[in-house]
Amino acid sequence: RSTRAGITATLEPILAAVVSYFFLGEVPAPLQVMGGAMVIGSIILLQLRQESDERSPDRIRSRGPFPNP
Repeated sequence: RSTRAGITATLEPILAAVVSYFFLGEVPAPLQVMGGAMVIGSIILLQLRQESDERSPDRIRSRGPFPNP
């Protein structure tokens, strides 16, 4: 779903910091590391959460074939 893709896109700045650490020698401050860990943790929690809204793909598929208009 697009909401999961949007949430996962917040990982991009964290990956940029990791790449800059390894290739450019940039050392992040402890507060930056803690913030990055919080972002990664929240992404994991949100990705693992079960979707139970009415438009969830599992519920849509379980209804069977759609009627012809």
